[in-house]
This record gives sequence, C-alpha cells and structure tokens, in this order.
Amino acid sequence: HGIKYDAVLAFGILYHLPDPAATLKHWRTFCNGDLIGWTHVSPYSSEYEYPEAGGAMSAIDTQPSKWLTKEQFAEALDQAGFELLDMSQALGGAFNTNPAYLFHARIKEATECKS
Repeated sequence: HGIKYDAVLAFGILYHLPDPAATLKHWRTFCNGDLIGWTHVSPYSSEYEYPEAGGAMSAIDTQPSKWLTKEQFAEALDQAGFELLDMSQALGGAFNTNPAYLFHARIKEATECKS
C-alpha cells in the first residue's frame, strides 16, 4: 500500500490547514510508528477559523486555516488512529502568544503490540 515511514514530523503546519483532522487521517496512511510535532491550538473553548482566507495563516489561498482546541486535537489524533503519548505546552513564538504544544503520538497498533 505504498511507502510507510517510521516517524512523521509536523512542526507548525496543522494550524495553517483548513481541515487538520483530515490531514491527521491522511498522515496515518503512511505513518508506521510515531507522529511528533508542534502546533498552535485555539485559545477559545471551540475551534477557531483564522478570519482571513488566504491570509498569512492559511496554507491554502482560498480557505481559512482552522485551529482546534487542545481537546479536539487529542480527539482528532484518536480518530485518525494515533494514541497521544504526550502533549506539553510550549512557547507560542516570538510574534504569537496563542497556546502552542509539543506532541508525541504513536499509531495505535504499535502501542497495543508493545503492551
């Protein structure tokens, strides 16, 4: 079913996308082990769409980026087939004070086999 990678690194990309949950599901199709990364999460109690489609925060010119809450991000990982092993708050960046997290997840099958 194509090439599989032992690890996928995703630093600072998910919150630039219009559907980060779908992206996680896509990454699961070629991830054979660990997903490690850093992402901003919504500073609000619900998901947040960056208001300017095609603005600096959007990786796709015609659609706004979507920021998930920390809880929605954990749920999206689970629904994509990853087990969240760690999620630690990190600095938001020099120009950004929104919450950011380092995360480490592993495909569920790999975690279940090691138990």
